[in-house]
Amino acid sequence: MDTFAITGPLTLYVRLLHGSVTVRASDDVTEATVALTPRPGAERFAERIAVDLRGQTLTVRAPRGFIGRRDPGAGTVDAEITVPTGTVLNVATDTADISLYGGSGTCDVASGAGAIRLDTVGGNLRVRCGSSSVEAHAVTGSVHLRAGSGEIRFGTVGGAMDTSSGFGRLEVDVLRGVLRAKRGSGTALLKAVYGDVHLLSGSGDTTIGLPAGVTARLDLTSGSGSITSTLPLDERQSGTGPVITVKARTGSGDITVVRAA
Repeated sequence: MDTFAITGPLTLYVRLLHGSVTVRASDDVTEATVALTPRPGAERFAERIAVDLRGQTLTVRAPRGFIGRRDPGAGTVDAEITVPTGTVLNVATDTADISLYGGSGTCDVASGAGAIRLDTVGGNLRVRCGSSSVEAHAVTGSVHLRAGSGEIRFGTVGGAMDTSSGFGRLEVDVLRGVLRAKRGSGTALLKAVYGDVHLLSGSGDTTIGLPAGVTARLDLTSGSGSITSTLPLDERQSGTGPVITVKARTGSGDITVVRAA
């Protein structure tokens, strides 16, 4: 295990192929640690992974020229990294899963086919993945996501959300900013939206929740599906609360507007 004395949050830069990357961020951390555990057959490969701290940047990098090897198991390593809360993350893998426990700063993650799970991102989040599931408990800033396929689930997003995906379910508990989403197919469940919604989907059911006190102008179209609002269309907000625009288009699927729980 590599250990580095530190004085505050870092910038963590990780490039790994197969296996897993687990980042544990917590308060009162005075030493950053990196533990690499090779899977069977990857012992020599693990020895070639560079671990280095320069200034406030901690780097964990797999050797170049290994992508495309016929035996993926030869490059399978589990990396467990401990850093202070608020550390900026930049992590990319081939098939390795990416997990964050605790709170990071701004986060940029990418994976070809690894699952992505994040606790709390204290800033903006950028995600790029091929065939992966993505889950984030809370993001205080904006979200920019590009995915080929896989389930996408967010708890609370404090800023805007811009997503583009081919196939898979999209679920967001609370979205404070504007949503712009382009989807090939799959259901979308937006439990509570406080900003404008612009959603375009080839197929799949869509459910949009409006919180109490939010007035919405609805522009909804489905090529072959029903459009339903469980709220009275003549319902008007008392007072001067926010007014948002909800625009949703789907080629095939139902669109439902409900009162957020």
